[in-house]
Amino acid sequence: MAEVYVTAKGDKYHKTENCWGLIAGQKSGEGRYDLQPIEPKELGDAIANGWTACGTCGGS
Repeated sequence: MAEVYVTAKGDKYHKTENCWGLIAGQKSGEGRYDLQPIEPKELGDAIANGWTACGTCGGS
């Protein structure tokens, strides 16, 4: 199954860990709260846990 990238407190999954949407989300949180690490997950697990596809990269 496909691998996607998520953060524990995010609600989107991303096609690559270099997705502009993921990076922008991380950058917008710098200095305001503890950033969550970017983690690989199986697509099925991400969907089962409630993450939805990123609007920038499409997530898959």
